[in-house]
Amino acid sequence: MIMSAELPKILVIDDEIGPRESLRILLKRDYEVLCADSVARGLELLVQYHPETAAGPPDASYLFDRFVDLLAQSCAVPS
Repeated sequence: MIMSAELPKILVIDDEIGPRESLRILLKRDYEVLCADSVARGLELLVQYHPETAAGPPDASYLFDRFVDLLAQSCAVPS
């Protein structure tokens, strides 16, 4: 088993405690498992542990931009 400081980190986000804890137990031997019960809390943990990172791979940032555009269009109030 690798020492805790050397373990790669993995973030598990699930609003239900059962699946979240099951994954934590299954993964804890090989990973430092960070758990969150909401996306908001998951993002807080992401920034806390890796402030230099962004959610998702950088080469796919256009997908996130497109998602935000689609979301804005779907929420727009018709004139």
